[in-house]
Amino acid sequence: MARKITATRRKYLYTVKYPQDNLYGMHLYSKLELEDVQIHHFVKEDIPSIEAYLRIDKQHKIKIFALHPKPPSPTEAKTSTNRNAELLLVTKRVKELNELVIVFCDLKDVAWSRSTLLFRKISGLLDPRLGRGRYSTFHAQYKFLRWPLDRLFHSEELSLNKIQVLAEVGSDHLPVYAKLELNTKAETQQEEYESSSEEEKMAEDNIEKAFKNTGVYIFKLNSN
Repeated sequence: MARKITATRRKYLYTVKYPQDNLYGMHLYSKLELEDVQIHHFVKEDIPSIEAYLRIDKQHKIKIFALHPKPPSPTEAKTSTNRNAELLLVTKRVKELNELVIVFCDLKDVAWSRSTLLFRKISGLLDPRLGRGRYSTFHAQYKFLRWPLDRLFHSEELSLNKIQVLAEVGSDHLPVYAKLELNTKAETQQEEYESSSEEEKMAEDNIEKAFKNTGVYIFKLNSN
């Protein structure tokens, strides 16, 4: 695994490194220039996420979010409250942006869950796996017990050219390769969703619940 990371460094000149001892550190590698990089701790100080611009050319750049929320499990978090809150905070941030967006994450949640559907409805982003397959990535060592936990969402101005799950690289997750193009509208290829006022309130309630015990609220974005 260490050798493969070293090889990756040679190919990708632009990097964001935020190592941690709790397995929630993040490394972002890019062949394209990264601008305005921000490290967020939306819900907990030891769970970082990355926000940045990916410079495509002089005229175009894409806002990207890289997330790795803590999963609900006996050894991690007792409930999914914090994970959902982090996802929904990013959702509301995306909704206010009038620009190209890509969100990629180890979501710790399946594609058909209520929280994932709520994310898609409020953000307006597309899920490239819909209509194409499950693209299961976890657990890498158990072929017949895998779930699609690693996800990619993108703006409708981007079209999917290719997506596939790659061979294992020493992690318990399989890597995912996706090729997106900036020329055609993808919105006609996927069912359009629109969040209701009840769903908007549900998102706010999830966020409020996550911060109830800490007394901290990073930011709050009002929907239109």
